Amino acid sequence: MEYVYAGLWLVVGLLLIFRFGKEYKLFYAVGAFFLFMAAWWGYGAATGTEMFEGTRGWVFRGVALVVLIALVPIFVRRMRRERAENGAPQKTEAQRRQDAEDLKWLEEMERQSADDAPGFAWEEDAPDADKPENGAGTHPSAKA
Repeated sequence: MEYVYAGLWLVVGLLLIFRFGKEYKLFYAVGAFFLFMAAWWGYGAATGTEMFEGTRGWVFRGVALVVLIALVPIFVRRMRRERAENGAPQKTEAQRRQDAEDLKWLEEMERQSADDAPGFAWEEDAPDADKPENGAGTHPSAKA
């Protein structure tokens, strides 16, 4: 299985460098990290060495931490800049309707849970008369 991981990280790293690196230079660094991961997993698989235990494991975690600390803020800054330049994506009318429906459903569930406290009324052993009618208690999108 370690060979699969090594191959996966190798493919991802190469894709990031050669395919997406031209779009955004940060992907060169991220791709290099994935190549490092491929080498790490590959070495462990080829030699049978436990690469994630003891000192080796802490070295890997340290490298991953440094990469995350260095690259995530750069990526977040870029995403915020792009969002400010392009404006926040607008919701469609269907998305707004779904949000309103979801909110109504959540409010109904909160009201029902307050009415049913301290127990849950829809347990298997509850009589059918106590179960909600007309699909109450199921999310509107789950109704057929």
